[in-house]
Amino acid sequence: MTPRFSSSLLLLRLALVAGLSNGFQAYASSAGATVIAFEGAERADLVLVGAGLGSGLRQGMTCLVTRNGRRVAELLVVEARTAASSALIVVTEPGEAVMRGDAVNIKTLKTLN
Repeated sequence: MTPRFSSSLLLLRLALVAGLSNGFQAYASSAGATVIAFEGAERADLVLVGAGLGSGLRQGMTCLVTRNGRRVAELLVVEARTAASSALIVVTEPGEAVMRGDAVNIKTLKTLN
């Protein structure tokens, strides 16, 4: 693990442990949640998602990030707490970047009939 990645993960963990006390409010609805923080790193980018175990997110889940109905990225939840989660950005659409306020929804599979 690179020092930059390690420090980024530490910052996200501290935010989770502190209960998002820096003025962030964790919330989610049936439609999903939002990105509430973003930490770019040289090898891996992390986001703090404003939903957690209480909203159905679990470690290992894949989520989609969208903005104005457009797909922006795909996330992998690496840690979930009661009201917030940290996730790795695994795929970013060309020309897009994850931003605070983007919508986050659990990726589900549809059956074709």
